[in-house]
Amino acid sequence: MKAKDPELLGGYIEDFLHQGELGKRIAEQQVLEEWRKLGGGNIGRYTNNVYLSGRKLFVKLTSPLLKNDLMMSRSTLVERLNGKVGTSVIDDIVFL
Repeated sequence: MKAKDPELLGGYIEDFLHQGELGKRIAEQQVLEEWRKLGGGNIGRYTNNVYLSGRKLFVKLTSPLLKNDLMMSRSTLVERLNGKVGTSVIDDIVFL
């Protein structure tokens, strides 16, 4: 009987985590964490509340000037956040 080649356990764990509802929840949490890291943490400093509802990211900012600037680059931010996570989690960002 020939022995099988060894396989890395990490690949199996990653496959398990990224399937179904669990993978979706993990990706959503990663988007929230990436938001807080944007701009070297400067954007996170002015973020009062951030949450996901559906495929929209809702962000409550404390600075009206920052809110205005970020609204101009909303589509770029969506692409950047989805790119960091590696999957399409959000379609839009709503600034409150």
